[in-house]
Amino acid sequence: MATENKRDIKKARRDFLVYLIILILIPICAFTRSWIKQLNIGRRLLAQEATSYNPQPTSDLIGNVGISLPESARDVYEYGYGLNAVYTMVRFTIDAEDLDEIIESSICEEPLVQVPPENYAGGLDDTDWWLPEKATILMQCDGFTENFWQSILVDMSNPQEFIIYATSSFG
Repeated sequence: MATENKRDIKKARRDFLVYLIILILIPICAFTRSWIKQLNIGRRLLAQEATSYNPQPTSDLIGNVGISLPESARDVYEYGYGLNAVYTMVRFTIDAEDLDEIIESSICEEPLVQVPPENYAGGLDDTDWWLPEKATILMQCDGFTENFWQSILVDMSNPQEFIIYATSSFG
């Protein structure tokens, strides 16, 4: 009889531990599944938003960066995210002679200065269009207001055309 009670107690303890582990694992699995699902949604959104298209001056994301696109703008890519603070990244190619138009429409406080391209590696790891680190000559200027920050990188590797990488954050 005592042996049966010990077996019953051991079985009850084992069953209790199994149920406890199951109760702990269910929320962990649900959270992990939700997190993976959100990660995949984010990657799909990145793939959808970071697309090349012909420039359209009415684009909200390009407007968020706070610069005007010259007529020569082409190969335009854009990406943005945020709720309270909006962060925007835009990349496009222009004819070299249109650079002044970009800088004049910006809020850059200082003239362009040369910066080491390797400092800008990994801006958007999942893209093949945000690559300022590939530049052989990279220039930068920044501007700030009370609620707005803007940074412009110019890849001057090709003297005929420049690649502009513009970022901004506001909110």
